[in-house]
Parts: sequence; C-alpha cells; structure tokens
Amino acid sequence: MASPAAVAVVTGAFLSGVMMNLFLLTIPVLLETSSSSTHLLRQWNLIFYRGHIQGPLISIATSLIHMFAAWRSGERLFAVAGIVTTSMIPYTWIIMRNVNSALFEAVQWSDHEKETRSEEVAGLVAAWSRYNAVRAMFPLCGAVMGMTLLVLKG
Repeated sequence: MASPAAVAVVTGAFLSGVMMNLFLLTIPVLLETSSSSTHLLRQWNLIFYRGHIQGPLISIATSLIHMFAAWRSGERLFAVAGIVTTSMIPYTWIIMRNVNSALFEAVQWSDHEKETRSEEVAGLVAAWSRYNAVRAMFPLCGAVMGMTLLVLKG
C-alpha cells in the first residue's frame, strides 16, 4: 500500500503536469488554429470553467494528504509541501486576477460584437498561459519537497 506522502507526491506532480500541458501544448495549438477571437475566447472559457473546479479540488486534496503525512510521520516538511501546493489558489485570486477579469470581460463583449480585437484576445490568452505555467510550479514544488523527504528518509 502506498504511503500518504507518496500519494501526495503523485497527485501534486499529476496536477502540475496537467497545468503545464495547457502552457506547452493546448494554448499554443489554440492560438495557432483558432479561426476567430470569438472562437479562441470560447475555447479558453471552456478550459477555464473545467479547470477552475478540478484544479483547486486536486490541490486541496493533495495538501490534505501532505498534512496527513506530516501528522502521521511528525515531519513538518510534508506540511510545508501541502501549504506550497495550495498556494496556487491565492496566486490565482491575487496575481491572475487582472488577466482573468480581462478575459471574462472579453468573453462578454465577444457575444455582442463582430470579429474585433483579435490581437488583444490572443495576447490575453498567451498572458494567461504564462501565468498558468507559473501557477503549475506550486504543486510541482510541493511534490518535489515531498519526494525529497521520502528519498532522504528512505
């Protein structure tokens, strides 16, 4: 049976990988192939709404598993790994707030306007992707911290 710490490492690494996929593959493909800014916004909006529930839930679950591993083993670094993992949530609320707000606003006007602002929309989606890549580092750092402790403690 896998230890709670090992499960937390795997789920944190998984979450980071999913998030980095958006930066490395999904968003670049959308930017290259979207036929219009309205289409690009619709695709981004679908990605956002699927991820804005799943990402934080996986982050919180991973953090709770890290905390359980800390409680069970007495190793504080597991608790720190949990805190680092869920730090992606306030990062989203604080750091990504402006780009998210601008994209939500663009989604609203895209429903009412003809094809305009395509460079602005592409720039916003590209910026969101870069912020998301940074956000993916939180669960990755938590996973690395947990893995380091697992390796050191043998």
